[in-house]
Amino acid sequence: MVIYIIIFLLILCSSIFELLKGRKLFGLFIVNVVVLVFFVGFRQCGADFSAYTEYFPIMHNSQISEIFTPKISMEPLFIILNIFSPSFEFLIFIVSVLSIILLAVVLYKYSPYPLFSLLLLFSGIFLLTYMGQIRQGLALSFVMGAFFISQKNIVVSCIFILFAILFHYSALIAFLFFIVPSKIYTYKKYILSFVCIVVLAPMSKYLLAQVIDFLPSFAGNKLYLYIKVEKGSSAISLPLSLYRLCVFSILYFLLLKKQSFFYRRNGTKIRKKMDYKLLNLYFIGICIPFFFYFLPQISGRGFMYFSCLDVFLIPMCIYNLRIKINKILIISVFSIIGLLLMVKFLNNFSSVYIPYTNVLF
Repeated sequence: MVIYIIIFLLILCSSIFELLKGRKLFGLFIVNVVVLVFFVGFRQCGADFSAYTEYFPIMHNSQISEIFTPKISMEPLFIILNIFSPSFEFLIFIVSVLSIILLAVVLYKYSPYPLFSLLLLFSGIFLLTYMGQIRQGLALSFVMGAFFISQKNIVVSCIFILFAILFHYSALIAFLFFIVPSKIYTYKKYILSFVCIVVLAPMSKYLLAQVIDFLPSFAGNKLYLYIKVEKGSSAISLPLSLYRLCVFSILYFLLLKKQSFFYRRNGTKIRKKMDYKLLNLYFIGICIPFFFYFLPQISGRGFMYFSCLDVFLIPMCIYNLRIKINKILIISVFSIIGLLLMVKFLNNFSSVYIPYTNVLF
């Protein structure tokens, strides 16, 4: 576990230095990104690592004509990567490079504190996705890019989401981005909506059964499989959900106080309506696990595209604080919480993450 904590401390120190300097530090950001690429790209451990090792020979020997009728239930673009990868080690490396660098570009361009965003990501979903569920890690990077590109070009944004879907079908949920309102509501309405979702959650099984037949066959088959395999399971982590609800509340009231999360970048302003949309998506990410409580795969993988938006929203709030000591205090609080969550995750999945092994050392 030591090496995970060392990486965490490296990014933490870098983010504090970035805050003290009061500007983005491109060189330091690149150093941290390169460290993560090597850390993830040459690993020999992680969730799903053994499964992907087993599946690689089968997918590698597949034909291009078989990508939509695969021998193993995998998405087309991921199968193509397997076909053209000379070895499994190369596959892991190239997936790591694509997913981490794409997300790094989005973080650096759209977060006022990209290194702190990187810290929030690493202590949050990074180990589960980029070091585990690598198909969704790739999809997540494309979805994050799509959200922000939509401000300039909706067509390109849709193309990014389509790429994400072809890496992981769960990215279908990202199309909600285009219909979620770009305005903020009263706090009472958010809490009332949350309570209604919790109360109506027992009906979600019936509602899903009515919808499933209208979905594309690949999505419907996946849902049927998850319903069968995960019968009797529960996706709700009450402490984590309450933590995210608290984060949402803090973000909400800071947003009202400042009237905007937007920040200056090269003389331009990112419109506050985009930040309202991100906040609403984050709220949806909190609610999904409760509504699909009986399907850990769906609720877990579905809410991830939205619940991870705190890596942008929290730095935006910190940026608008005028007193530097308050910024350091908030970063310290979230860093401690992040470290505790990361350690808990590693303890829960120690069999696949500990000890950390790497082909380079």
